[in-house]
Amino acid sequence: MIRNLYPHRDNGRSYLGAGVASILIVLIVLVIGAFAALTYVSADNKADLASKGAKYCTDYYAAETVASQLLNNISSSSGKVGVSNGSKNTYDTDLGAIEVTRADRFVTFAVPISDKQELAVEANITGKKVQIIKWAVE
Repeated sequence: MIRNLYPHRDNGRSYLGAGVASILIVLIVLVIGAFAALTYVSADNKADLASKGAKYCTDYYAAETVASQLLNNISSSSGKVGVSNGSKNTYDTDLGAIEVTRADRFVTFAVPISDKQELAVEANITGKKVQIIKWAVE
């Protein structure tokens, strides 16, 4: 019979109760520790991703601000300066020198966002009115 295989006390309870409970507690602690480690790694990865996203947004909005300022400068000076077709001007900005190509009312330039991306802008400028044709990240 199975009862005869395991040691028992006089009241019929097994001596194995305390050992099984200890092993169960150790396993529970190990599982909780494993979940804590996985949670930490996941949170660290999400924090890295969030900081990269924040940096990209900051860089994009800086490029967008420079592009807006360039369009404003060009539109405010378009009546003062005669522009021939295909003329190229270089503007010094916070993000470096940007080459602007003008063909009559058509203006095109690219503002760097990162090493691999830039904000490409094309616009028609009539007096102080600016009509955006292209505003895209490439």
